[in-house]
Amino acid sequence: MKKYIDAEAFMDALYSIDPENDGSDGCTIIAQNMDYTSADLEAMVDGFPAADVMEIVHARWEYVAENSTGKIMICTACKQPYNPNKDDVRLKRAVENPNFCLFCGAKMDGIHE
Repeated sequence: MKKYIDAEAFMDALYSIDPENDGSDGCTIIAQNMDYTSADLEAMVDGFPAADVMEIVHARWEYVAENSTGKIMICTACKQPYNPNKDDVRLKRAVENPNFCLFCGAKMDGIHE
């Protein structure tokens, strides 16, 4: 499973705020120097808390057909058909946030991965 971390917070953890601090004053020392081995860095990343993120799915609306109410489109990610001219509760959600699929939440930026 992928693990995402806050890169800025991790970089802050690599460098001690006070390089003279040896921990004798009760402060926690995360790192004091830059002599890290690959194993040291791997252990630090493994122990670092995960960031709260969500992977972005990219898609686009694709024309598939037309009926009496207008064009039928599908999301290239979830393949859910959608008629933007049909008056239903989903239309309100689509109009409020046209950059995302109203069914699966894919980012409608014209890229399909």
